[in-house]
Amino acid sequence: MNNFFRSFRVKVSPASRQLVLVITLAALNVPLIYHYLGVMAAFVYLLAYAVLLIWACKFHPGERFQNLVLAAMIFLSLALQIVLLIWVAPQFDHQMDRDDALTYWIEALARGEYPYSVPTSRGNPISILPTLPLIALPFYLLGNVGYLEIFSYLFLIGLLWMAYKQAPRVRFFAIIVFSTSPLLFFEVAGRSDLIANLALLVLLIFLLERQPVNELKFGAWIFGLTLGFLGAARIALAPALFLIVYYMAAAFPRRMLKKTLTISTITFFILVAPFAFWNPSTFFHYAPLGVNTTKLGGDRLIALILLVGTAILTLLVSLAVKSAVDLYTAVAILLGLVTLVTWLTFSRDLSYLQMIFIPLLFAFPRIDPPDSSPIR
Repeated sequence: MNNFFRSFRVKVSPASRQLVLVITLAALNVPLIYHYLGVMAAFVYLLAYAVLLIWACKFHPGERFQNLVLAAMIFLSLALQIVLLIWVAPQFDHQMDRDDALTYWIEALARGEYPYSVPTSRGNPISILPTLPLIALPFYLLGNVGYLEIFSYLFLIGLLWMAYKQAPRVRFFAIIVFSTSPLLFFEVAGRSDLIANLALLVLLIFLLERQPVNELKFGAWIFGLTLGFLGAARIALAPALFLIVYYMAAAFPRRMLKKTLTISTITFFILVAPFAFWNPSTFFHYAPLGVNTTKLGGDRLIALILLVGTAILTLLVSLAVKSAVDLYTAVAILLGLVTLVTWLTFSRDLSYLQMIFIPLLFAFPRIDPPDSSPIR
């Protein structure tokens, strides 16, 4: 994040940058709490968040004690997620249908029907691309696609642990904030697929960050397959993927870049093309492309302006990305724009704040900050 702001010649101290991150992570959860539980619940959440921040700043318990607290918090978070999934989620089936998009897609395909011609229980078209139902299939076979969200949570915890391996205090803060996030619990209660999309997106950036790409064994295959699966997951991720490809173009050797893009294109084509050719009219005009187009509004001129504006912003943000770590902040900005556009033109879905929240969890320094920082 430091290099990201420095690229725009914005002079902000490291402590101020981290403070902005800390405040943003809390602020992203407040609208959801306020909407469903009221102002008092939002106040209690902010108070608890402030206590956590003060503890992270003022007290420096040993790493062993921190790990015990983290283990206990992860266990409690998992227990609450299971309660939400098994006992609370069924109560919201008449209000939310994101799990239907996965289950109905899988069941329709199993019957030999075109999966995008089947509406959800609320009569909505299915907007997800084929990657998500394929990833959700093992959990569907276990009896509940909602297990996908819990698995994604554990997967992201593992990535946070590895990302902040050399920064135990930052790791402690990030994992606690994520494990107690109302956005996370809402995701599980709604059996949504957003967190799985973001887990795959963060994995791609994490792989870019970990080591020089030309030293990664089978690097082109790993990046190409991951990029291809992401492209066939959710259309809203497109700006973030263009940004990542732009970074790859600068960071990869030419031969590796060509191979990566070829593999990703073939992967995307294998996943998407069968459904596009199966029923082109439904695929392009109803679902999944038709319903995603409506999220830009009914006016074609406005939709075109929004698309062009997003493309320009993607290029501007890409100029500030100097390292793989910068991608987390840049992706959060672009997905924040996607969220804002969706709210202005389609519907105000508070769960989309997850698309900003999760990448920002990975935007802290990779070593513990100095004593002058909000997390020290």
